[in-house]
Amino acid sequence: MSYLELNELSEVEKLYNEFKVDEAIELLDDFIQREGINLQQKVSYQLIKGHILIHQGKIKDVFKLGRRIYKESKKTNAPLQSFDGLSLVSAVLLLFDRFDEALEVIQKAEDLLNLTSQISQKDLLQRKALISVFRGMIDYSKTKIDKK
Repeated sequence: MSYLELNELSEVEKLYNEFKVDEAIELLDDFIQREGINLQQKVSYQLIKGHILIHQGKIKDVFKLGRRIYKESKKTNAPLQSFDGLSLVSAVLLLFDRFDEALEVIQKAEDLLNLTSQISQKDLLQRKALISVFRGMIDYSKTKIDKK
C-alpha cells in the first residue's frame, strides 16, 4: 500500500473513530471513484466500506456491495478480488441463517481461491482461514438447530 493510500485510510479511520461514519463512507466513495485507481485498490476501499456498513447494520448494502465487487472482478478476471466480494456475500447470508446458500457461495469463493496463482502466502492463509471460520459457523449453527 502506498504512502498516499495509508494517509487516506488514516483519514477514514479518524472520521470513523470520531463517529463521523457517513463522512468516512463518503471519503471512501471518493477514493473508489477516483480516476486511475486499479482494481486491487478499489476492492480494498470497498471492503473497508463493507465492514463499516456491517457495523452500521446496513446489511442489505453490504450484500449489494459484495455482489458488485464480485461482478466487477469477474469481468476483469481477478479471482482474488472476486473471492473478496463473495466473502462479503457469504457473511451476510450467514447473518440471516441462510446456511445452504452461504455454503454454495463459500464453495464458489474457495474454487476462485484455488485458481489464484499469484498470491502471497499470508494472503492465501488469511482467506483460507476465513473460509474455515465460515464453514465452522455453518457447522455450529446447523448442529445447534438440529438439537432443538
